[in-house]
Amino acid sequence: MIGQGTWGFGENRGRHHQEVDALREGFSHGMTLVDTAELYGAGESERVVGDAIADCRDSIFLITKIWPNHAGPLAMSRALEASLSRLRTGHGEMPVVSSGGSILHRSKCAMSRSRRGGMGQCRETAAE
Repeated sequence: MIGQGTWGFGENRGRHHQEVDALREGFSHGMTLVDTAELYGAGESERVVGDAIADCRDSIFLITKIWPNHAGPLAMSRALEASLSRLRTGHGEMPVVSSGGSILHRSKCAMSRSRRGGMGQCRETAAE
């Protein structure tokens, strides 16, 4: 699996089309994974990704990160829904909580209660 992270994407709206094109160029060469986060570019990175995957969503493994301040049940549901909206998709393959175990447990509960239920599995990573 070939993937691309999108840290730094969405920070300059004037580069939006270039960033979308860069991701699409990767897709044309076999890239199938995109990693983004709600905090990258204050959510704009997810909008870039949403535009880039619009025509090929079913062939992309999508990862988005949720930050610790959104780890409670209600905040997690809202954060996931906001991410899915910015990504313009009804599902994601893997939301990642960048924090510790107790937050991860609360996050799993929130994901199971998410009204959209659009995110798949939950993984924990070291804080970034």
